[in-house]
Amino acid sequence: MEYLIRTHMSYYLRLFSISIFLLMGLAASAAAAEKGKRRMRLAVDVRYYYGSWRWGDFKMTPRAGLAGPDMRLELLDGLWTVGTSYLSGNFSASGATALDDPRFHSRKNFDIEDNREEFEISLEFRPIDLAGFVLLYRLGQYDLNAAVDLNSDQRLYGSGSEEALNETRGWGIGLRPRIPLGDRLALRGEFIYFPFLKAEGAGTHQYTMLYDDNRLDERWFGRDDLRGFKLRGELTYVLPSIPISLAVGYFYQRLVDRDPATDSWLEDYLASQTQTRSWLEDRFQGLTARAGFVF
Repeated sequence: MEYLIRTHMSYYLRLFSISIFLLMGLAASAAAAEKGKRRMRLAVDVRYYYGSWRWGDFKMTPRAGLAGPDMRLELLDGLWTVGTSYLSGNFSASGATALDDPRFHSRKNFDIEDNREEFEISLEFRPIDLAGFVLLYRLGQYDLNAAVDLNSDQRLYGSGSEEALNETRGWGIGLRPRIPLGDRLALRGEFIYFPFLKAEGAGTHQYTMLYDDNRLDERWFGRDDLRGFKLRGELTYVLPSIPISLAVGYFYQRLVDRDPATDSWLEDYLASQTQTRSWLEDRFQGLTARAGFVF
């Protein structure tokens, strides 16, 4: 099997480190160009997401949520903003799915551990204070590991494991509105549309039968195109005495197959393993919070 997915946490951290150096370089250049005039700001935040995640037919709950750094460099009094963020977190799920066996009601019992990582870098142009236009590049990776028991009404007849690794990457465009509600309170939002994301997935299925010598060891690899969107709305409050901002809000993200009518053999194969299974549909929603400094 051809594994073309080579993105791991160290890769994301390298990208984030490069982004930090770029932001520092831009800050130094802007400071030198302005000759001491303060027309830039650097915001360093910690962002947190907590909510339910549905990947295909697996609905997972967070262990501690997604968390990570979020940096933004505002240039020319906020006319241009360069931003970068990295989020990671662990999810889990357990349950059972029915297999094609109407006589003995065979089913697959599973316990899932999953890691989700996301890296983004964005460029924002804000001609007016109420709205900004955003160009964003996204990298996402999901790493799933499942312990599986093959069971029926009569007996446990097999056990094994499933592993899957999925990566999505591509560009998005959108808006970031800002509505002032007072001197220090504002309603901020973000809507990003992803017209074309590349997706790659790879996985293995390994089962051992308990009452005979049969073993199942299968591997799969697939590529496809996704589209979708993400949105976020939050109330932001800036403390009066120190340059600290706090925010709380709601987020929703959904990615789907661009052309579900052209499902390949991979979709048919995964559906035969588990009903309604898809490695392409991604839905994530819940609460978000943010806290950070402005320099």
